[in-house]
Amino acid sequence: MNIQKLLFVVFLVALSSACGAAPSVLPPAPPSTSTASVGYPTLEECPSPRPGTLLLKNEADGYCLLYPSEYSVVYPFAGEVCLVSGEPQMACHDANAMLSVESAAGRTVGQIADGLLATIGDHPIQRTTLMIASKEATVIDNYPAVDTQRIVLIVHGEQLYTLTFTPFREDGGQEHRRVEILYTTVVNSLAFLPEK
Repeated sequence: MNIQKLLFVVFLVALSSACGAAPSVLPPAPPSTSTASVGYPTLEECPSPRPGTLLLKNEADGYCLLYPSEYSVVYPFAGEVCLVSGEPQMACHDANAMLSVESAAGRTVGQIADGLLATIGDHPIQRTTLMIASKEATVIDNYPAVDTQRIVLIVHGEQLYTLTFTPFREDGGQEHRRVEILYTTVVNSLAFLPEK
């Protein structure tokens, strides 16, 4: 199964879960007017929450990160976390970010990105590489889906960490600015926990 089909199946399962049993949800914290910048943690530590942010520590999947306090955390399935602005009305249906963890199946981040991009044909995307949590990451902008997405792929150990941010289109006005802040906060604070 190629990556695009897998992401589509994950999206459909998450969408259908909105109609089933309620997933685990953490409500948003009270709003804060502070906009402190985020630090860059090492691989061995979780970042300390700054004003306006909260810590998400997912020991089962081996990572932690900060996210803006106006978001709620939803756990639809094992290996998945969604960040939803405000109170989630339909689980992850209106999420601005989803983080999924699965086996990298021996592939590098470049091979995974190549496979994902091979499925979309000539759609104009922008592919960049950067370091996140001391790991090489591939960032794919303008990925076509229900709405335009920014996808971040990271391989750590034998696991693929896929971070999807949506909607991610520069003409999106205020909503784009909100999702850009979410992206920056998450990516600048992501840390991997020591293996047990």
